[in-house]
Amino acid sequence: MNSKNASRYAGRAYDAYRENNPKLAKDILEAMEKGGISEEKIVYYMRKTLRERIAEAGRAKLDGNMSAYARIVGELRNDGFDREWVVDAVDGWVSKLESAAKEKADGKTKEFKESLEEITDSGADQEWAEDAVNRLADSQKKRPANDSDDEE
Repeated sequence: MNSKNASRYAGRAYDAYRENNPKLAKDILEAMEKGGISEEKIVYYMRKTLRERIAEAGRAKLDGNMSAYARIVGELRNDGFDREWVVDAVDGWVSKLESAAKEKADGKTKEFKESLEEITDSGADQEWAEDAVNRLADSQKKRPANDSDDEE
């Protein structure tokens, strides 16, 4: 076992927990430890798997695939996570993309690159993330400034 495949094993352990098979999950995690993966790294890879699921839900939401979004949120809820927490996590991930789009539109290159790296580190494909940021930046440009929030 090495760090290259540790993420895959952590994903399998996560799936075993999801499928209510804690013995298999425990066996996988013990094999990881015996293979030289530290407990801290195991926790990191387990969290990464969860971040990837949050990113997957965020991608579905941004792409307008609300049935996939609802399915993933439901799966995570069934995994024992609070529905409100999951929705907030997805919304936070989407907000990161929106912030990156604003940074790009404002010409903040350094901040934009850092935000894009954070987004891809959390489970988004580089090409998809760049395309999503471009689409969001374009929609922000087309959106008229809302100067008159006052009702008359």
